[in-house]
Amino acid sequence: ATNFRMMFNMCRALSYVPLFDTSQATDVYGMYSGCYSLREIPHHNTSNVTKFGEMLANCRSVTYIPPFDTSKATSLTAFASGCSALKAFPSLNTSEVTTMDTMIRDCASLTSIPPLDTSKVTNIVTMLWSASALEHIQGIDVSSATSFASFFDLLPALKSAYIKGLHFSLSFAKSPLLT
Repeated sequence: ATNFRMMFNMCRALSYVPLFDTSQATDVYGMYSGCYSLREIPHHNTSNVTKFGEMLANCRSVTYIPPFDTSKATSLTAFASGCSALKAFPSLNTSEVTTMDTMIRDCASLTSIPPLDTSKVTNIVTMLWSASALEHIQGIDVSSATSFASFFDLLPALKSAYIKGLHFSLSFAKSPLLT
């Protein structure tokens, strides 16, 4: 099968999914969206997937995302949005991605993200919105972005940001929310 779109969408009580063949998949949009109880995501073969939008949206119990092959991905819109227990974001090949809007929105436990190739990304609207524990942003290139709407919105813990393509410097005072 090539289309795994919304396969387990809103299976709120689903707690386990075994690894199964996804080697022909091209679309995993919303595949696990709304699986609140799912703690572990199988490391699927995603080498042919272009559409990753909302794949893991609102998987509230997931703490780890496997390093999926995203080399053909063009969209990571809301990819892990609402994964409130997510501790670390994987290093992904994002060289062909053009949209990352709301990609890690509401990932309240995420403290850092690895460098991502965002040189072709034009849409980063609310990409990081309300990732309230995010302390470090490393190596994001926003030189192709056409809108920064709410890009830094609700990031009270942010301490450092290395962002290529901005034509000004950023500094962050210690947040009163940190102890």
